[in-house]
Amino acid sequence: MGRAWIVRQLTGHTSTRSYTCPGCTHQIAPGNAHVVVWPDDGLGGVDDRRHWHHACWKARDQGRYGR
Repeated sequence: MGRAWIVRQLTGHTSTRSYTCPGCTHQIAPGNAHVVVWPDDGLGGVDDRRHWHHACWKARDQGRYGR
């Protein structure tokens, strides 16, 4: 932990691509609500964004995922 993140909630209405959640490695289908996160260090760019299922991101906060 110790790293700050910017978290953006997406409703899925504008999502047209499929993403792989880094928490569970399952697909997030187009149109599904999810969160997009990226480091809040001012150094990252578009390549640092990750798309997570809501539940997987929450589980990460509880220490279930080591990413």
